[in-house]
Amino acid sequence: MTEGGPPERDLRERFGESPRRSEPYVPPQREPDQPAPTHRVEPVRYEAPPQAPPNSSPHTQIVQESGLTGLRFIAKLIDVAVIMVFIQLLLVPLEMFPSLVPGPELDDEELSQQLELAEDFGDMYTALVDYYPASYLVFVNALTAVVAIAYFFFGEFLTKQTLGKKAFGLRVIDNEVGQMTAGQALARAFMTTLNILLWLWVIDLVAMAVRNDGKSLVDSLAGTRVIRVKKIFHHR
Repeated sequence: MTEGGPPERDLRERFGESPRRSEPYVPPQREPDQPAPTHRVEPVRYEAPPQAPPNSSPHTQIVQESGLTGLRFIAKLIDVAVIMVFIQLLLVPLEMFPSLVPGPELDDEELSQQLELAEDFGDMYTALVDYYPASYLVFVNALTAVVAIAYFFFGEFLTKQTLGKKAFGLRVIDNEVGQMTAGQALARAFMTTLNILLWLWVIDLVAMAVRNDGKSLVDSLAGTRVIRVKKIFHHR
């Protein structure tokens, strides 16, 4: 019996063992037929982040791929207006050199008199043709073709958008990989310019309205398509 506490026998009966262990601790033995426990460490697998779709970028999202006939028509009108402004800005300084730019054969007063005497559209057309000689019209058409090809090529190849397309979020891409090549952009620029000068864009409008995918003849021949995208801003 210890001083100030219960006897050691009472402690054994209460706790089932002696509070003082004199024997060394022996760990429990494993049965021979039991396999040793193995701690297998699973390797850490790195998974690459999901790739963005080929027709989009981290900052854009495709919102529409068909039914863009009306928007494309308005965008084309904006592009034609921009090209005409460029032509006028170029003609003003060029007309100062008569040897480069052939001038009109009639003065403004004679043209006004002929337009007033014109009885129908044919007479008005004849007066305008007489005012602007064939050489002048050829020069203006050639200048328009060069400006239009450069405008559509650099706009659609560098930024995938002309000013008209940018106003409505339209973008030109390749049918398969998304990134349009320089050859495709040049082909589109050349065919689009011919459509404007020869008034073939009316056929393109009919083709876009009839086809299910909304492609024009220029899209089909160049292997491209026009989509509508929306910008996505990532906040950090």
